[in-house]
Amino acid sequence: MQKTIRKVSTREMDNGAAVELQAASYEGSAPFSGIFSIFDCDLSVYQNPETGKLMVSAHCHVGNSNDEDDTIELEILGTLTANFIEGYSGDIIDRIEWVK
Repeated sequence: MQKTIRKVSTREMDNGAAVELQAASYEGSAPFSGIFSIFDCDLSVYQNPETGKLMVSAHCHVGNSNDEDDTIELEILGTLTANFIEGYSGDIIDRIEWVK
């Protein structure tokens, strides 16, 4: 059974790069959705050379981590489930955690 991810907190972003994911997975988790901050719309998405999975590097804290530059790798599930947005202003997911 896949573990579930819970969105713990959000923060406001002003005019930054973001990705809106309709179906994503973190380290094999059950699918979830949300908007995440990314470094760059062109450079943050890649195909994992070992697995062939489509991935995106996003800025987000996991659990109790407070590192200033937390970057997580999210798997994009399915086609047409990611919308990359330049100049995004609004709420983004800032912290996720595993549901116990």
